[in-house]
Amino acid sequence: MPSEPNYGARHVEPLRGPEVHFVDGEHLSVWDVHLERPADPHVLSALATDIDRRCGAEVALCVAGPLDVELRLRTPNHPLDPEAFPVVDCVFALLHQGLGVTRLNGSERRFWRTFRSRA
Repeated sequence: MPSEPNYGARHVEPLRGPEVHFVDGEHLSVWDVHLERPADPHVLSALATDIDRRCGAEVALCVAGPLDVELRLRTPNHPLDPEAFPVVDCVFALLHQGLGVTRLNGSERRFWRTFRSRA
């Protein structure tokens, strides 16, 4: 039986937050997303449109390398503010569902709140 991840202070790596700019009254955050498999630009465009509609956030996805995508996310609140968590979690979950996220800003997916076990 696999052991549950340990989220104690000695076991959690520090996370690198996104680059955030305040633009036209909203927060534009830029995230580095590493994927399980290469992403087609047409798939990225369709996924961004779906995320916009389902999460209520403005999203842009651009290929940044063979397995890397840049996520640009506009939200009314800073993306690390608890009020933004529902939108950010929605975006990350749909990104993972559509593309297979392995790392966010250099940290393993499992360390980000969206992907932690809720047990």
